[in-house]
Amino acid sequence: PTYRESIGANDTDTGGGVRVALVDTGVDSSADGLGYVEHHNVSDAPDGDGFGHGTFLAGIIAGDGTHRGVAPGANLLDVQVADAKGNTSLSKVLRGLLAIQDLNANGDDDDDVDVVNLSLSTDSPLPPAFDPLSRALVALWESGVTVVVAAGNDGPGWGTVSSPGNTPTLLTVGALDEGASSDADDDTVADFSARGSLSDVDK
Repeated sequence: PTYRESIGANDTDTGGGVRVALVDTGVDSSADGLGYVEHHNVSDAPDGDGFGHGTFLAGIIAGDGTHRGVAPGANLLDVQVADAKGNTSLSKVLRGLLAIQDLNANGDDDDDVDVVNLSLSTDSPLPPAFDPLSRALVALWESGVTVVVAAGNDGPGWGTVSSPGNTPTLLTVGALDEGASSDADDDTVADFSARGSLSDVDK
């Protein structure tokens, strides 16, 4: 509940006109505060979010209920790549990213995705320049899409940021413990949040 105040969000900049693709476990459109959500399921599993992760993130991004998200006016595209247990694969995630590329290539500006959020990590041993997921996300970035990825949950050790968060081109986000207040002085990096620097990345 303190998030919007912590980041200085105001009631004017609502994200109106911005389309955000959430590549995750699906989104339950009936959740509190979620308006119209377009769904695109490439998971080979039934539609919906039996796991809850995608719906939680949808609320952070575009919720407009009891707790407002950072961009309650954004247009949300649910790209479901996982089943009700949260299971997915590289091929399904890549299929979801390809669907986003296809939308942006169809010539209809109203369909264009502006931001992609991918809050998952892998244990890929490949450097970003050779990792298939990192390469696909960089291709989206180079086409004009802002790509936000997770640092991962392997903290608190240094150098624990995993793929694709270790890709220098992308925006990598860790987890913050706000201390139940909007005062930045009591904020800490959550223990589970991975951390590191570009010096840890083998380019």
